[in-house]
Amino acid sequence: MAYSADGKTILSGSDDGKLRTWNPRTGQPARTWPGHGKSVRQVVAVPHTAEFLTAGEDDVVVMWDAETAKGQRRLTPAAESEKCTTPGA
Repeated sequence: MAYSADGKTILSGSDDGKLRTWNPRTGQPARTWPGHGKSVRQVVAVPHTAEFLTAGEDDVVVMWDAETAKGQRRLTPAAESEKCTTPGA
């Protein structure tokens, strides 16, 4: 759970893979967005913007635009051959 960068909205993720926004004054839900195939593990507001990130158990990170309610970018794990490794590890 996190507050939006402007402090006017609470952001939360849930086990059903959806992101929810809430009105902090009333405690009422404002919007529900589908976004992940599994549970949402983390929600982070990006400072000084209307964007936030979610990370899910589906190993996907989504960058959201709070004004349009759309996932702007989906980041998925690289193929095994493309993963970075530490020499000697």
